[in-house]
Amino acid sequence: MGTKTSVRMDGNVAIVSINNPPMNVWNRAITDELIATFERLDLDDNVKVVILTGAGKAFCAGLALSADDNFSSGGSEVTTFEEREHRDSGGTFTLTAFRMRKVTIAAINGVAVGIGATCTLPCDFRVTHKDAKIGFVFARRGVTAEASSLAAASTYFLPKLIGHARALEVTMSGRVQKASHPSLSGLWAELVDKPEDVLPAALKLAHEVADNCSLVSLAVSKALMWRDAGTPEGQHLLDSPSVFELGQGDGKEGVASFLQKRPPQFPGRVPRDLPSFYPWWKTVNVKL
Repeated sequence: MGTKTSVRMDGNVAIVSINNPPMNVWNRAITDELIATFERLDLDDNVKVVILTGAGKAFCAGLALSADDNFSSGGSEVTTFEEREHRDSGGTFTLTAFRMRKVTIAAINGVAVGIGATCTLPCDFRVTHKDAKIGFVFARRGVTAEASSLAAASTYFLPKLIGHARALEVTMSGRVQKASHPSLSGLWAELVDKPEDVLPAALKLAHEVADNCSLVSLAVSKALMWRDAGTPEGQHLLDSPSVFELGQGDGKEGVASFLQKRPPQFPGRVPRDLPSFYPWWKTVNVKL
């Protein structure tokens, strides 16, 4: 593991921690380490769920703005845009998280501002505590919601998660608000009372999913939701092979375990047992 992140296992659940004290500010090392870790875990048949959290009291307080951590070479001013050199780091990680076929949970144990907030958006679940400070602060830094670290494709994810009106409110105001604020309510799978309850709640959810759900079914289902065909007819054409192929493997075990009133023992593993039609979409090449 790298110097700014760490991984530990809790059964078949991987817990990945950002570890850059005191506030876990985001830098290039964190980007590179998280991408490598998530890609490795996604290929591991023994891993069912991945939790992303922060070490200490903070989740991630945003992009490191010091010269030592500057993302441009030598901290020098850059006046022209070149796609290869300036592919934003926040976006490269969130796209990695978005492509994960395993279940992902963000356990937001403390302040999550800027990239600290946006890096959680492609996760399948987000768990935090009611007083955690959450902020999409880019308008107050003179950049757009797709600039600097936030270009984490957040203008794609955020409206789909909380609706356009609330997405505009939280990004255009640039406020840092408590997680319990109504404008953020649609983001959370669970909102607990205390910071120390966040990771246990995320682990409980992770093991519930790992122990009771078909990982193949989950991988296909979330891809169907995010990469839909755009019309009911097109979606039906995607749903049909999914129903057929999943019914041959995990589907049989799901029905049998239900009828026999026992916990399921799904044989399918991800990525090993993904159906033949997966993936059905054309991936845009962003690795110029």
